[in-house]
Amino acid sequence: MPPNTTRPTASAQAQTSTGTSGKAGTAKSSTGTSGKAGTAKASTSTGTSGKAGTTKASTGTSSKAGNGASEASSSSCISVFVYGPLSIQEIFFKVCYGNKNPGPRTRNYHGFKSATIGGYQRLCVKNNELPGITPKPGLTTGGIVITGLTGPKLKKLDAFAGDRYVRRSVTANITKRLPNNMLADGENVAVQTYVFKNANDLEMFEEWDLEKFYRESRAKYTD
Repeated sequence: MPPNTTRPTASAQAQTSTGTSGKAGTAKSSTGTSGKAGTAKASTSTGTSGKAGTTKASTGTSSKAGNGASEASSSSCISVFVYGPLSIQEIFFKVCYGNKNPGPRTRNYHGFKSATIGGYQRLCVKNNELPGITPKPGLTTGGIVITGLTGPKLKKLDAFAGDRYVRRSVTANITKRLPNNMLADGENVAVQTYVFKNANDLEMFEEWDLEKFYRESRAKYTD
């Protein structure tokens, strides 16, 4: 598992908006809801990507975050794609466990994998330090897939997201690192993610920057 305090890493950075797939090559992108392996920074806005692999079974249906969101039973686990603050492990653990630096046993409950989802763009929320994703055909957003979430933990993520987001089922592609240190598409997995409801409240020409958030706003969510 990643170290106790995880800075955004180079494995999943994204700040581009190109028209072709970023299959192999460094991903300098714009996420991190979601936001977000360690704390990898991954939020690409690259063109439509051909996904390799077989999608795993779906984990639930769409639901409203913070307002009766669907919850898995405590015996089943769900994976969530995050692209903003929750991609910083300190913030994730603070939200789910009330402790930004839990012990190894708690950390071992979860996996953190760099990933992308297609058909969405990550943008800044107006007058806010948080990001939101909105449907955008042909683009790809980078972030982190967090595994091992039970219903009660998912409910905490719903509360953190609030009623400006809706939780939806999407397919994420796990990013794999090649022997030459290049990045490429890997396995497709079914996950949940938080989509911003009102696109009019997003800065349509300003992609969210995880590095800037880490420097300027992280302490607000961990102290």
